[in-house]
Amino acid sequence: MEENTVKPKEEYGVAIADKPVAAAKDPVKEAYDNLDTLIITFTIGDNSYGTNFGRTIMDAPPYIYENRMMLPLRYAAEALQMEVSYNNDKRIATFSDAKNTITVNIDTGDMELNGKMIPTNTAPQLVDDRLYVSLGVLAETLGMTREHPSSGNDLSWNQDTQTATLTKKIK
Repeated sequence: MEENTVKPKEEYGVAIADKPVAAAKDPVKEAYDNLDTLIITFTIGDNSYGTNFGRTIMDAPPYIYENRMMLPLRYAAEALQMEVSYNNDKRIATFSDAKNTITVNIDTGDMELNGKMIPTNTAPQLVDDRLYVSLGVLAETLGMTREHPSSGNDLSWNQDTQTATLTKKIK
């Protein structure tokens, strides 16, 4: 009976370096780090959004509620390169970046920015297990202007195409 043996590494024809191998790089994160400005577009009824990197499919499209564009929170936050988490026990969604932490209480609709309540003209909504927030409230919370793209941090609306464009200055 033949014993199972491990072949010496030379027999595989693979050179093994003495140096540690670097972790794989995230190409989107690397491209994001090299951007001056991030541009994101959301269109009513479209189950994808666009960025400088291309289009990303969503499982829930934006819609209009009381003349406000409502976006699925997770996709909006991820498009803005924010970390997203959810505390199921407290029913609180959190999204954050280096500057801001925004929390949304699913049950009350209360929103906070860095621990301070945010007045909202449109409460967040839970639709088909997806949390939606008003794009205008989100943009204002993040200090974006309206219809002034040259500011570097802006929300613009195209009524003809039903498309919102977020411009976020990175550097």
